[in-house]
Amino acid sequence: YDLEAHVKNNRVEEEGLQKFLLEKSTTGTLDEILKIRKEIRAIRGEIDRQEGQLQRWSNDSAFATITLTIYEREIPVVAAVPDVPKFVERIRQTFSESLEAMLGVCRELTIAVVAVVPWLPMILLVVVFLWMISPRPRKRIASPTGND
Repeated sequence: YDLEAHVKNNRVEEEGLQKFLLEKSTTGTLDEILKIRKEIRAIRGEIDRQEGQLQRWSNDSAFATITLTIYEREIPVVAAVPDVPKFVERIRQTFSESLEAMLGVCRELTIAVVAVVPWLPMILLVVVFLWMISPRPRKRIASPTGND
């Protein structure tokens, strides 16, 4: 049922009773007037109760919490069959990888040589210095007797 429609109908009924009360206030008896006022109070009480219910529902819905749980469906993935390279393709790939490795070694050796070059003069000086201070074997002079 629609509570708002009931409130609307009760208001219409209340307005009708108010008009009827105005008519009876001049021509009706005191008992009739009191009965009409009692009926108006009852309808007014019903309207207030219904409006209070509507207000409570409005407040309750304002504080309502909705919990949603959403799951992503997993779509099965069919594994692709690996493409096995043919013999010639494997040879080409192996040669290419080997050539790349050789070039990598050459690059690293070049960098090592460039790193050592500034140190060569100092290393050469140390080697010459050590050579100069190292004892040299003396040449033996041959004895005239020939006995060594």
